[in-house]
Amino acid sequence: MTSKKTIDAAVISGDAILQPAEGIGVAALASKKPVYMAKWGRGRLGGTGALMVLGQRAEAQGRPVRWLDGDLKSGTLSAFYGDRCSRAPSEDAVDFRDWIMGDLDDLMLDRQSRALDVSGGSSSMEELLRDMELPSFCEENGMRFTWLCALGPNVEDFQHVRSAVDANHMQPKDMLLVLNEGVVRKGQNAAGAFIPLMENKGYMQLMEAGARMLYLPQNPVMDEVRQLGVSYYHILADCRDPITGKVKAARQHIVKRWLGALEAEIAEQRAEDAVP
Repeated sequence: MTSKKTIDAAVISGDAILQPAEGIGVAALASKKPVYMAKWGRGRLGGTGALMVLGQRAEAQGRPVRWLDGDLKSGTLSAFYGDRCSRAPSEDAVDFRDWIMGDLDDLMLDRQSRALDVSGGSSSMEELLRDMELPSFCEENGMRFTWLCALGPNVEDFQHVRSAVDANHMQPKDMLLVLNEGVVRKGQNAAGAFIPLMENKGYMQLMEAGARMLYLPQNPVMDEVRQLGVSYYHILADCRDPITGKVKAARQHIVKRWLGALEAEIAEQRAEDAVP
């Protein structure tokens, strides 16, 4: 996980956050493969929030992202992105499958990264995604596929992900485990909350088998920014409130440090190729 010293070095300026992570050249990013990122796992662990900031990062760095909302219960992506987001027609399995397959046809033409949200813990949707063999489809067509698995410090949440690997439904090399500090309970020591998970034998086996990990620090203004309907990178570029026009320098500072921590973490974990 990223140290405070590393975070401080990463947030010298907002412009630095928009530059490629250390060791990643501009030319390499320009030729970067499209990434199809799909959320997987239980709900209420911040998976949609992680999906959004990683997609917004790609857009801020000039890489288009197609947003796909398969979570009809919350509808977070479609509410936020409106016409820029494709929404599943229904929760019917056939409709959902046809919707995904139709978008894969579009993907072959536009070659843009995808960010797919599904209802947390929906076994029917997860089974459909597995049966469609999206990782092999992407690999055979020159793209990268990533399962985004958000986790809190509760080892039981990890077991849901681990069971999918044990059943050979997911391969560790296709997984990005996001340890979300934002779901750590109040009063719990955030710095040490994830130690039992990271020392879990099953977790260590996944990492040794090629899974990637990102530690996502808590963002106290996450909900506030989302309600404004703008990306975190908009806040980074302009401290004025998009609704009232008032200067919100403290909010911008929090977002800048949070995005800087994310950038440092992507570089430290060498996860650039796993995100859009």
